[in-house]
Formats: sequence, structure tokens, C-alpha cells
Amino acid sequence: MNADKVLQKELTQQEQFLDRIKQLCDGENGRPDNLVELAERIDIAKHSIYKWNVQKPTYDKVFEVAKVLETTVEYLIEGK
Repeated sequence: MNADKVLQKELTQQEQFLDRIKQLCDGENGRPDNLVELAERIDIAKHSIYKWNVQKPTYDKVFEVAKVLETTVEYLIEGK
């Protein structure tokens, strides 16, 4: 697989990761209503979450997001 395809696959996975987070920010069962509220709850700048579309977050942040959204790290990363 050439470098362009590898990069494209990785960017697609990043986009899916952020999409899963957006879907879970539904305000139900005490979850945040949106990404800005999520950022406040995990104590990061709101623009940091939007960067996750192209930049990988730390595992600690993924773990915090999973906890706040009441899901698993595996689901956020792999969709399983």
C-alpha cells in the first residue's frame, strides 16, 4: 500500500472516530449535548476536539471521552 493510501485510510479512521463521538453527544442520560460541552467536561480547549479529525488524541483523553459518553474506548476507536 502506498503512502497516500495509508494516509487516506488513517484520516478516514480519524473522521469516523470523531463522528462516533458526535453521535454520542446527544444529551441523553447525562451525556453532553455537543462537542463544546464534552470539551468542558474533560477540561480541554474546545478546538482540541475538532483537531481530532486529523490529529490523534492521547489515550488518556480517549479514555476520558469514553467515560463521559458511557461507552468503550474500543467503540470510539474501532466502532465495535
